[in-house]
Amino acid sequence: MFQTCHHVMPSGLRCQSPAMRGTAFCYFHARRASPPRSSPAETRIELPAILDRKGIAQALREVMNALANNQISSRRASILFYGLQMAIDHPDAPGPAPAQIQPNQIDLARLSSAIGDLLRQKSAGSPAA
Repeated sequence: MFQTCHHVMPSGLRCQSPAMRGTAFCYFHARRASPPRSSPAETRIELPAILDRKGIAQALREVMNALANNQISSRRASILFYGLQMAIDHPDAPGPAPAQIQPNQIDLARLSSAIGDLLRQKSAGSPAA
């Protein structure tokens, strides 16, 4: 004869699965009854107060080092990376003031509008084919 699992369902019925040797529970309920394995203490990552370009780079370095040294879980690292990505993509993120355009730099907005004007003029001036 075999022992059955001692787990009591919410309905009040007992689990009818055979218990594992040396335990009072079946495989499924023994896993659920055991305390979760304690994970090693994770390192605290200090994020800079202002996430500008330098602050984001510093936070990325800290997260990468903690992940490489196995001090934080990959799940926590991925959440931090996602948050840093959002900080990079956020349009209102504080950053350095836009630099003045140097003579050798191209103003893309002005260039694209000038190209658009030229194309409109050319299409308006040429006869329909």
